[in-house]
Amino acid sequence: MDSLLIIIFGGMTRASVYFLIASGLTLVFGVAKVINFAHGSIFVLGMYITYSLVTSVFEANQYGFWISLLMTPIILGALGFILEALLLRRAYKKEHLIQLLITFGLVYILSDVYRIGWGVMPQNVPRPEILSGTLFFLNMPFPTYNIFAILFSIFIYYVLVTIVSTTQLGRLSRAVSFDGDMCQLLGINVPKMFSIIFSMGCILAGLGATLATQLSSVNLGMETHITILAFILVIVGGVGSVKGAALASIIIGLVEAFGSLFLAEMVLVLIYLVMVGVLLIRPFGILGRSIF
Repeated sequence: MDSLLIIIFGGMTRASVYFLIASGLTLVFGVAKVINFAHGSIFVLGMYITYSLVTSVFEANQYGFWISLLMTPIILGALGFILEALLLRRAYKKEHLIQLLITFGLVYILSDVYRIGWGVMPQNVPRPEILSGTLFFLNMPFPTYNIFAILFSIFIYYVLVTIVSTTQLGRLSRAVSFDGDMCQLLGINVPKMFSIIFSMGCILAGLGATLATQLSSVNLGMETHITILAFILVIVGGVGSVKGAALASIIIGLVEAFGSLFLAEMVLVLIYLVMVGVLLIRPFGILGRSIF
């Protein structure tokens, strides 16, 4: 039983980061209908930005991590707003292949940015002192940071659900997702909505990136795995569904945690099998019938 709780805890820790990756992508995919193949690259850029903020800009400040948790999403949100206005806005009326080519080009550009800006060696971000300890539950040790990551993701989940369900932005997003042309005729500024949603996706990626720096080093090439994983999460949960992204993150996180212990060499295979199984039973994803 002790081992089971520890494995579940590890899976939920993975899920906390996965949700922040998938929720941003599913919002952009669901509302703007943009296949953002560069989402994983933007996420990794956020990890590198966090590394620079914590180790260089705020090196002497014990609150460097907390400042980066605020600043990294803002920086990525601003970058997303610029990228959407300069590149993606020109491709909304075109076929998805054009969007794929634009975002795929961004992957290569950002890959060179990593190499030029931070080099080829893995980078590690020091953990804040207040989160470096261990808490005991049922006489079992659990890392304080992992508990924080889980609780922080739960908080972001409820914030997102509240925004989507009760605010004017959420109602307009659902309307634009359902029929953008009709919304345009009714006077809704659809391009502005696309810009806001794309920026929100980048902000969520920035939050996840900052959390992930304490769980993994930053490496060149990791953006490919993250992008594939993000799309798997969106497919399993359902396009445009925040709740689906949360559920898919928990499922994949637990599959990885148990698979790493019992079938370490087949973890990726297990993830793909989960995706295939969901598609066979529910082709639109677990919660794909809902807009959000």
